[in-house]
Amino acid sequence: MSATETLERMLRAINSHDIGAMVGCFAHDYRCEIPLHPSRSFVGNDHVRQNWTGLFSRVPDIEARVLRFEPGARTTWAVSGHPSRLSRKIG
Repeated sequence: MSATETLERMLRAINSHDIGAMVGCFAHDYRCEIPLHPSRSFVGNDHVRQNWTGLFSRVPDIEARVLRFEPGARTTWAVSGHPSRLSRKIG
């Protein structure tokens, strides 16, 4: 799956509040590393499910849109947000 397809899949999952589709965007052994807050780092898409379930319930009108998209050979960056801008590394 290309970075563009992955990003589109994530946008559809967020905008439809489809937790199953959102979790399906992540591998079962997905690793989230947060160097500034190492205690918040985790491995596995079960934690992704917890995070997004909570976000969907706390922000029922959440909607994602891509403000800028830069596909690259090894790394793709997408800037999105609601209502603030968030940078996410895709790929």
